[in-house]
Amino acid sequence: MKRVIISIIASLMLFSSLCVYADGTIASARSYWLYETGTGKVLAEYQANLVTPAASLTKLMTFLLTVESIYKGSLQWDETIIMPASYVNPGDSSMDLTPGQRVTVRQLVNGLMIVSANDAAKILAARLGGSEDDFVKHMNIRAEELGMKHTFFVNATGLPFEGGQNLTSAADIGVLSDYLLKTYPDLLLAITGQHGLYNPETDSFKPTTNTLMTLKKGVDGLKTGHTDDAGYCMAASMPFLSRKDARLIAVVMGTRSEKARDEAAKNLLDWAEKNYVFKNVIDEKMIVTAGYWRGLASKPIQ
Repeated sequence: MKRVIISIIASLMLFSSLCVYADGTIASARSYWLYETGTGKVLAEYQANLVTPAASLTKLMTFLLTVESIYKGSLQWDETIIMPASYVNPGDSSMDLTPGQRVTVRQLVNGLMIVSANDAAKILAARLGGSEDDFVKHMNIRAEELGMKHTFFVNATGLPFEGGQNLTSAADIGVLSDYLLKTYPDLLLAITGQHGLYNPETDSFKPTTNTLMTLKKGVDGLKTGHTDDAGYCMAASMPFLSRKDARLIAVVMGTRSEKARDEAAKNLLDWAEKNYVFKNVIDEKMIVTAGYWRGLASKPIQ
């Protein structure tokens, strides 16, 4: 049975291709959200508005505010920031920055998105907001403007601390990812599509946290996250059916491991590719005729 969505996208339901779990979901995750940008349609979702820890998916918002500042001219890509003498590495994923080290905004943004660097997030937040706390106020304002109804930020990294942690939902992360892809697609994907971060000063290489890129052809973003409370999370994206205006966005939250995270996101992307196809149901040159009441002759609709 074929199903047409908005006159452009049709779906053929092939249940043999699905990975269906006991609870009826098609991916093993606490919640998920699958979206196609060309038609703006949610293709599948499960507990998509469930409030859950954001972990490092937080950095999608940190990235957005940073890039918006660059485009407004209040920040420059080649601006050099000197790490303060009092700097202490926040731990977990990082660029291994040290006190007194000189680093550019471009390097920080790359570290933020490729290796999920918490030190980069904190330094960018302090540069843009004057302090991380003030930067967080702008994060929450921007989240509200974008319609992220279940999101609240307390820091720029997503790391939990005694005062709490950032909260969001699969749908909210999807909304943010969609906005980034529509507003800064080339810039975003040029960064998140990289397989690692090279540091010429130390001749070292850190692989991307997005291991799905090696498992699923076409995946070129966007961000991963993990804390004990959040589990393993991901916002993944890839082109869809060779259309320039169409991409798939899969958000999975609360999986049990990195492998399970990748598997859940891949299941969603595979399912969309196998079950949806773009189809022109009306040719723009076609003349459609319509009958009239009371036996009147049909007349071409111009």
